[in-house]
Amino acid sequence: MYLPFTILLPFVFTILSPYFVSLTHSKVARLESRPFYIHPEKLSDVSAKIRHQCQALGWIQSQRPYLSFLGEEASIESDLYVGFFQDNGPRLKALLVYIEHRYYGKSVPFGSAEEALKNASTLGYLNGAQALSLAKNFKTCAEIMMPIGHDKHDTMFQTAPFNMTSAIDNCKSSYGVSPRPHWVTTYFGIQDVKLILRRFGSNIIFSNGLADPYSVGGVLEDVSDSIVAIKTLKGTHSQDLSTRRKDDPEWLVMQREKEIKIIESWISTYQKDLRGLNMS
Repeated sequence: MYLPFTILLPFVFTILSPYFVSLTHSKVARLESRPFYIHPEKLSDVSAKIRHQCQALGWIQSQRPYLSFLGEEASIESDLYVGFFQDNGPRLKALLVYIEHRYYGKSVPFGSAEEALKNASTLGYLNGAQALSLAKNFKTCAEIMMPIGHDKHDTMFQTAPFNMTSAIDNCKSSYGVSPRPHWVTTYFGIQDVKLILRRFGSNIIFSNGLADPYSVGGVLEDVSDSIVAIKTLKGTHSQDLSTRRKDDPEWLVMQREKEIKIIESWISTYQKDLRGLNMS
């Protein structure tokens, strides 16, 4: 009996829908689209064709993993050759699976982006309770507040502090919704992310470069033996996921190697467990 081990590579604000499209295990790299229902409770017949691509670079089907890229807030084409996948897929003998997030690229419901983003009814299928896919401006109004501003000490540009009153007025005039600044932490219960993850999480690497401003909100310390934090002083946003280069600094080479060895240990443990259950 073969049970696949899937490694998910999410980017900012992405998550796997529980009713995702089945994938074709093709050795030919091509983009395909298949329809699936996008409402998690299946209370409607709204569907969208989700583009995906599979690459079998040295993949051996028996007890080998899938590396799944879950898409970001953009078309999938630019992500088809993510360096981490291309560099490590053959080493892991993994099937590489790239999935375009709904409402981006060509993976939109209702036939077109214009229809999908037309009003509150169609935008409702973009709800973060279903998936953390972003239509950037709308989502910052409806769910994920991102206060960004700067004063005279932060930049050479004109002072532009964040103004909540202006943000609320803009959201109301643009989308007819009022921001909920604390919705994310309230809904997902992440006021204490370490406590939450300790209760149910496993096999997660939190990779942070401290030169990335986002790192201040990251998980910078290990949560458990299988939920680990890897941080580097000089690293920038997603730098460890870029393609390997001959002139990569030693710290970056070591960070990538540490990450891939952790993933290899997960796969090894999984395969050992299968053998112990006589399921290999």
